[in-house]
Amino acid sequence: MAAALDVRVMNQDQATLGLHTKGLMVMEQPTCICNGPKFNSNVDHYRARRRDGFSKSIPVHRGSESALIMTPKDAEGYHGSDGFNDVQFGTTPDVTRVQEEGAVLAICRHVRENPGEVTLVALGPLTNVALAFKLCPDITSQIKEMFIMGGNCEGVGNVSMSAEFNFYVDPEAAFVVLNKNNCPTYIATWELCYKYCKVDMDWRLNCLGKIDTPQAKMMNALEKVWYDNYSFHPDHFIMCDQLAMAAALDVRVMTKTKRHW
Repeated sequence: MAAALDVRVMNQDQATLGLHTKGLMVMEQPTCICNGPKFNSNVDHYRARRRDGFSKSIPVHRGSESALIMTPKDAEGYHGSDGFNDVQFGTTPDVTRVQEEGAVLAICRHVRENPGEVTLVALGPLTNVALAFKLCPDITSQIKEMFIMGGNCEGVGNVSMSAEFNFYVDPEAAFVVLNKNNCPTYIATWELCYKYCKVDMDWRLNCLGKIDTPQAKMMNALEKVWYDNYSFHPDHFIMCDQLAMAAALDVRVMTKTKRHW
């Protein structure tokens, strides 16, 4: 008997965060990675995956260049101008797996080809997902489940006093996705990541950081830029995208959920 099909489509923005989530992805089926808003970010995501050996069957699709309505706030101050904290690796990005098919059409196609079997993991602004829902409204009832990193539950912000970055830069997209989708949806809000998930920085640096793999070495090089000037909780390793991806891979990591919709 063949193994059950398990297709995951990941929509993310910055490569520095994507490396952690990619390290969690151990799947039999190829994963479609839809990046944006800058095409350079696509190139860097793909370069990372080529360097660490995880990219052989993972296509990369170009995402939206901008938010649905407003001009988005750039994350350059946090992720650098290239999404890689401006860390230089001395390599030329290989774009051979960047697909001609755009992210929005790719999302629609994956869902339609595998109705009821696609887990959609959204780790960045929801622009691509919202556009897919508007272009192909039938897919909103064909997605198996959705895991989102973004938004707030207590009004604690990171890009403003009360707003989380992913929802802040495209609130209309967040509205479309949350109002149109018809599948179980789990949201890892900023407060969960910032206030309630307590992981010691010592573990990040001296346990995870000491693993002798290309992935760990790349993460260390990229995140050193943050840790040299850490402004949130200097004693805590704050995980955001990692929490949503971990839950998508194994729902048992969620010890408690609360329904709000």
